[in-house]
Amino acid sequence: MLHSSSFAPPRTHASRKPATAVLASALAVSFWAGHPMTAEAAEVSVERETVVAPPVQTYTPPAASIATAAVSAVREDLVVTWKSPVQWPVAESSPIGDGFGYRGNVCAGCSTNHLGADLFPGYGEPAFAVADGVVRTVANHGSGWGQHVILEHVIDGRAITTVYAHLVPGGVSVVPGQTVEVGQIIAQTGNSGTSTAPHLHFEVLVGGSHVDPLTWLRRNILPPPA
Repeated sequence: MLHSSSFAPPRTHASRKPATAVLASALAVSFWAGHPMTAEAAEVSVERETVVAPPVQTYTPPAASIATAAVSAVREDLVVTWKSPVQWPVAESSPIGDGFGYRGNVCAGCSTNHLGADLFPGYGEPAFAVADGVVRTVANHGSGWGQHVILEHVIDGRAITTVYAHLVPGGVSVVPGQTVEVGQIIAQTGNSGTSTAPHLHFEVLVGGSHVDPLTWLRRNILPPPA
């Protein structure tokens, strides 16, 4: 913290001028004033001469300058951690398979009205909570979604539901009622249920209605600040 400097009040102090010049000046003044003095008297007069030191100037820096200096002092050690309030449910670089909407009959029991998006990070790779929320369901069906997790969120004042399906049985790391944070690992990507290959089937519902999850992610994931 910076503090204003404080000083003692100015004081007088004796200052001897060069002897020859001072004595000559004193003798000359006394001569012209009609009161000539001896050299000894002039020297005594010089000894009594005092010089008053000029007042000390003080400066109080404004509060803004103090704050700037304080921030500058720690900036090299400052580490800022930032993350978007919405993130991808798997590694962003993961390949994308079938998207949202109609698709052909890809397998026996597979839906032609695909209500989610299929992401392929690899078997056993982590699945993340896309936003802060609460775990609503953890279940394992022999068909359909297989092992899956459902999360509930409130994003920008709207109720959002996200579904993570075809997970590794026994690879779920959350329980119903648990609070989760964006980016938290909730499970492992698997191949359970009605599935043709290891992948994450991901759905998004806004106010109870399905929306294209990839479009929703891209609209809601914020870029890092400049």
